[in-house]
Amino acid sequence: MSTPKRFVPVSDSILREAMRISERSGVPVRDLVEKILATVVGYMRYRPDLLEAIHMLDALEDLRRIGCVMLPQSTVKKILETMPESDFREIVEELGKAAAWYGVVAKAKRGANIDDIQVALQIWLPNIDIHITRIENNPGKFKLVVSPPLNISSERLSTILETIVKNIVASMGGSISSISNSSGVISMVISIAE
Repeated sequence: MSTPKRFVPVSDSILREAMRISERSGVPVRDLVEKILATVVGYMRYRPDLLEAIHMLDALEDLRRIGCVMLPQSTVKKILETMPESDFREIVEELGKAAAWYGVVAKAKRGANIDDIQVALQIWLPNIDIHITRIENNPGKFKLVVSPPLNISSERLSTILETIVKNIVASMGGSISSISNSSGVISMVISIAE
């Protein structure tokens, strides 16, 4: 039994683009548009801001492209605690490069204001609290605080977090004027054009 369909007016430019994608992928236009809408509506159940939902999907796809994987916190902590120092340094270097690459791609695709930096950091560090506040009377200056959960906090994790944050901020056009690290909580003052 077929589901009833309704006519929804769509601009010609969007329809032409959908037709090009449809031809490349071999999927009928109607099926393609319906699948796109179903997917976006599904994500919007949990993230009602459409633009944020699309940015999140695109950002996650960028992470997947560079080979990033999600691991349970306890696994990450165990790996970090038992890893030889030389391997740890190599991982920090690779994470720095990957974070810088990701920041450049994010800036090119989605922009580079303070909100874009926060989204990029939240994608990279999903279980880490990230707070950004505007510094009064200083246009374009912000205080960024990164604090991991206490159960996984360590000196090595702080090094990794600091490396990721510094590389994402710098590659998205920001500059860091100060950094402090106290008990695993990283605090930075950053500047970025608004």
